[in-house]
Amino acid sequence: MKKKMNKVFMVCLAATAMTAGMSVMSFANVKLTKAGSAAGVEYETFDEAMAQFSDGDTIELLSDSSTEKGIGLAGSQLTINGNGHTLTANTKGIYIAKANKPGELTFNNCTVEIDPNEGTPTVMGEGYPWAAVVINFNCVLNFNDSKVFMNTKHPAAPNTGIYYHEGSKVNLRNTEMEVGNYTGNGFSADVNDNGKKYTSELNILEKSKLTVSKCRGGITAAMQITVNDATLINSRNRGNASNGADYILENAIVDISENGAHGMSARNITIKDNSSVDCNKNNYYGVTFYGKMTMDGTSAWNINENSQKETSGGMRAQKSFSAGTVESGAKITMNGNKGNALENYGTMTFKKNVNLEILENSEKNNGGGIYNKGTIELPASAYICNNHAGKYGGGIYNMGNAKIFSGASIYNNHAGNGADDIYNGESATLKFGDTNKEWILDDCNHAIDGWYDDAEGSRWNADGGESEHHIVLVNSGNKTGMLQIKAAHGLDADDKESRPDIDKKADGEDEIKGVKPGDNISFTLESHLPARLAGFVVRSDSNAERLLIPEKFSERMIFHDEMSKNLEFDKETLKVTVRNEGRKLPEEYYKVETGKGDETFRVSIALIAAFNDGYITYDELKNAEPIIVSYDAAVSDKAIDGDKVENRAWVNDSEKDIVDGPVIDPDVPSTGGIGTKAFTAAGIALMGAAAGAVIVTGKRKKKEQ
Repeated sequence: MKKKMNKVFMVCLAATAMTAGMSVMSFANVKLTKAGSAAGVEYETFDEAMAQFSDGDTIELLSDSSTEKGIGLAGSQLTINGNGHTLTANTKGIYIAKANKPGELTFNNCTVEIDPNEGTPTVMGEGYPWAAVVINFNCVLNFNDSKVFMNTKHPAAPNTGIYYHEGSKVNLRNTEMEVGNYTGNGFSADVNDNGKKYTSELNILEKSKLTVSKCRGGITAAMQITVNDATLINSRNRGNASNGADYILENAIVDISENGAHGMSARNITIKDNSSVDCNKNNYYGVTFYGKMTMDGTSAWNINENSQKETSGGMRAQKSFSAGTVESGAKITMNGNKGNALENYGTMTFKKNVNLEILENSEKNNGGGIYNKGTIELPASAYICNNHAGKYGGGIYNMGNAKIFSGASIYNNHAGNGADDIYNGESATLKFGDTNKEWILDDCNHAIDGWYDDAEGSRWNADGGESEHHIVLVNSGNKTGMLQIKAAHGLDADDKESRPDIDKKADGEDEIKGVKPGDNISFTLESHLPARLAGFVVRSDSNAERLLIPEKFSERMIFHDEMSKNLEFDKETLKVTVRNEGRKLPEEYYKVETGKGDETFRVSIALIAAFNDGYITYDELKNAEPIIVSYDAAVSDKAIDGDKVENRAWVNDSEKDIVDGPVIDPDVPSTGGIGTKAFTAAGIALMGAAAGAVIVTGKRKKKEQ
C-alpha cells in the first residue's frame, strides 16, 4: 500500500512540475523560413525573427504580432505572409533602402497597422523621423490580399505617410489601404523627372481600394498613379489632392473631392474602359492639367461645384501645349462651379457625340461656361445653359479659335455687360450653327428663333416698349472678330404653348340617337398634326432636296379610347388617315394596343418616322392638318332596353371627349357641342403633346349577318 502511494505521489509531482514549467514557457508567434529551405524556425517576437532575416527569406505570422524596431531592408527582399493576422508597428515604421541592389518588401494576406511615433528604422546609418514609410531609389513595396491602416494618431511626428525616391513603387493588389491625418502629405516624393515618363509609381490594382484623406496634401508627387479595376478616394485633404501626377484610370472608380485646394492636379490624364471619375466640391480647380488628357467613349467624369473659394473653376487646360481629347460617347458634367466650368489655354477637342453638360456655373469676370484662349471643338450634343458671367460671355468667352458643331444647345446664359451666350474677341475665330426652335427663352417663355446682337450698350430687347427694342439678327457660320450674341427671338415671338379647342360630335351632330343590339357604329377620332414639328425640319445636307426631322427629337401622338362594356371593338377595321381626303398611313407607323388598364385600346403614331419616310408632308405639318383614327364597334347582343353605350377618347393627356347614347331609347341628351378647353400642361408640352382637336363621331349601321 505504501509503495502504491509513492507511485501516485511521483506522478502528481511530475504533473505539478510540468504545469509550473508551462507557466513560464514562451510560445512561438512568428516563423522565419530561410530562402531555399522548406523548414522554418519559430520565434516569440517579430523583431527576433527580423534579427535573423537575410535576403530572400519569408516571415510567417502565426498570430497577431507587433514590432518595436520596425522593418528595415538594405538591398534585400523580404516576404511577410500574414495568414490573416495583424502586424502592428507603433514605434518604428518601414524603410526599404537600396544597397548594391533595390530592396523589395511584400505583404501577403496581412492586416498591417503602421503608426510609428519615431519614424522609420535606421538602415545603413540613415533614418527618417518625419515619415512612417520611406521607399528608396528603385525599391518596391507590395501589398497583396491585405488591409493596411496608416491613420496616424500623432501626426506631428512623423508628418508624412509614405515618402518616395525616384524609381520607387507601391503596388496594391486586392488590398484596402487607408492613409490619413498627417500634418504633411499622405504620399510625397522628391521626384522630378523633367518632363520624361515618370519612374515612380503608385499602382492600385485588382479590386484594391486606396483612401487618402485629412492630410495637408493627398498624393503630392511627380509620380504615375494607375488605377486598374480598382478604386481611389483622395478627398477631404487640406491642400491639393495631387500635384502634377500622371493618372492612368482603367475600369476605375475615382473620387477626388472636397479638397482644400486643387482636386486632380495632373500632368497627363488617361481615362478609359468604363471608368467613373468624380472631381467635385474642391476649393480651387476640380481638374487642372498641363500635359495631355484623353478620355474614351465608355467613361464618365463629373466635375461639379468646384472653386468653392471663387478663384478657380471646374477644369483647366493650363498651358499652350496642353491637349485634351474626349471621344464620342463619353459623359462629362461641369455643373455648378463658382468659376469657369472649362478654362482652356491649349487644345481641347470634344468629339461630335460627347455628352457634355455645362450648366449653372458662375464666373465673376468672363466666360461663365467656357473661357477659351486656345483652340476648342465642342460637340453637337453639348448643353451649355444657365451659366452666368459678371462681365462678358455667359455661355462662352472666346479669345482663340472655337468650333461648335451644329446642334449644340447654347442658350439661357447671362452676362452682366454683354454677350449673354457667346462672346468672340477682336482677333478670335468662331464657327457655330443655327439655333433650335425647341429652345425656350427662360425670362419670357417665348420660343427662340435665332441669334441676335447682344453687345454692351446695345443689348437684345424684344419684349420691352417700342423705343426699347434692339433686335438685330446675326447669321450663323464662320466669324472672325468682335461678336456678342444671344439666342433669342424677334418681335413676332412664338409662345411655347398652344391651347387648341376640343370638339366632340356623334353622327355629325352633337348627339347620338338610340341604337339596337347588333348595330355597328363607325367611330372617328380626329386630332391635328402638331404644327411646331415643322420648326425642326432640316435638309439632310446642304444640297439635298429631301427634308427630315433629326433623330434626336421624339414625338408620338397617342390616341386613347375607352368604351362601355356593351360595345365590342373591331380591331381589324382600324385605320389611320392624314387630311380629310383619307390618305391611309401604313401600319408600320402606328401600333394598336389593347387591355391597357381601363382603356379598350390605344393607338401610338410615330409622326417623325412617318414624316421622314414621306407619308406626312412639310405643308401638312405646317398647316396642322387633321389626323384621324377610324374604326368600327358593335353594340353587344346582350345589351337591353335602357342601357347606355358610351365611348370616351383623348389624345396624349388632353381632356377626355365623351360620346354616349341609349340602347333603343330615342330620348338622347345632347353631348354639348363645341367648347374651348385647355390641354393639361404636360399634354401641351412641345415633345409628345397633341396639337389639335379630338372629334368623336358615330354612324350607325346594321351589323352584318
